[in-house]
Amino acid sequence: MGHMSSDPEVLLGILKDLGGEDFKNFKWYLWHHGVLEGFKPIPKSDLETLDREDTVDKILDTYSDRTLEVTETILEKMQMKGMWEKHSKNISKPGGKSWKH
Repeated sequence: MGHMSSDPEVLLGILKDLGGEDFKNFKWYLWHHGVLEGFKPIPKSDLETLDREDTVDKILDTYSDRTLEVTETILEKMQMKGMWEKHSKNISKPGGKSWKH
């Protein structure tokens, strides 16, 4: 078994897998009001010039522990659920040792 990925690693893997157009599309969903219900959008000017790595940091800063929820929602809207399935199997699930205190 491979090691479990952290949220940022999973997100970066997904963004690296998106072609240029899809990546632009993904960011479109992040800045549009009302597209992600219950999440505040990230200002377009903050996102526009960011590469994939910086976009990951921005998303984590904004959504913290709900980052992957946002990511899954966007991929669903982009009809790219397969991309989510492919990457999300590496996510460490709560209940692992690291979660118990």
